[in-house]
Amino acid sequence: MTPRHRLGYSGFGLLLTAALATSFAAAAPADSSTPRGRGSAEANATRYKVALNEALQRHLDEANLDQALAGYSLSPSLIQLRRYVEPSAGHVKLVCVVGIALKSESALVAEVRGNAATFGASPTETIDAAVGSAVARLPSALAQLHGKPTSAVAAR
Repeated sequence: MTPRHRLGYSGFGLLLTAALATSFAAAAPADSSTPRGRGSAEANATRYKVALNEALQRHLDEANLDQALAGYSLSPSLIQLRRYVEPSAGHVKLVCVVGIALKSESALVAEVRGNAATFGASPTETIDAAVGSAVARLPSALAQLHGKPTSAVAAR
């Protein structure tokens, strides 16, 4: 086994949390309520976690996947949230990648990812767009789990 496999989910989760917390400080928009105009990494992590969970619930409600997801649990994760500034134009671009782990009892059975890139949007709006992208991939993942073809090419 490689060292990565020995970490397990809890070790990997701690590593991911630490990595995300440090990246949030760089990706956060200015917050005038704190010195130097930046919110703390912990406050941003909490705010982004809430935004991630709210967006997931809203997109799942809109997609009407309740019956298809019966017996499964979902675990959303914020994989990446980065801010890029184009030096020539000064435009701010946010890039977000989210993952949704689909679990059956205690076993991971699938993971879908969604991404979004926005100009001039807030981090929570970018997270929402990435969650929408991931939720749109859930029906295909569920169909593959149940052995159903997802397209005309797969049906041949």
